[in-house]
Amino acid sequence: RIFISYRRSDSAGHAGRLYDYLKEYFGEDRIFFDVDTIKPGADFEQKIKAELDNSTVVLVLIGNQWLGIKDTNGNKRLDDPHDYVRLEVETALNKEFTVIPVLLQGVSMPSGNELPEPVYDLSRRNAIKLSDEHWKSDLRLLTAILKNALRISGSLKEQRIKRYRQIVF
Repeated sequence: RIFISYRRSDSAGHAGRLYDYLKEYFGEDRIFFDVDTIKPGADFEQKIKAELDNSTVVLVLIGNQWLGIKDTNGNKRLDDPHDYVRLEVETALNKEFTVIPVLLQGVSMPSGNELPEPVYDLSRRNAIKLSDEHWKSDLRLLTAILKNALRISGSLKEQRIKRYRQIVF
């Protein structure tokens, strides 16, 4: 499974676009996206933890506000050990999943000294950029990387065609 980690106030639109594309390509059951996957009334934190446990790849969407967003007291949310995005990234890094930083809006990869210690290793991960100008070609590259990480041969559509051919022949 692919887990999409993002800040709603930073990259909700990009996350939704990415989810729609990945859902079409890999199938809805292979993608976790909180808005579409968590039912009303469900324990949000418990669901996040369960989904992370069942994931193979975590995409960490980093927009131009991801690093500096502050809480109501003026503290960086990423410095809060209870911040959901920090918990998602920290859990993924500790479980040694494939963690791919996805840079949006022309942002640069945060350096290790800009990150709290528990998520420092994120700065050592090779990132991929998704730009609005090259969205489709950037997604093709990301899809190839994800296919390799998930060890699958093709898109949902390609797999269905292959199964259909096997049944017919």
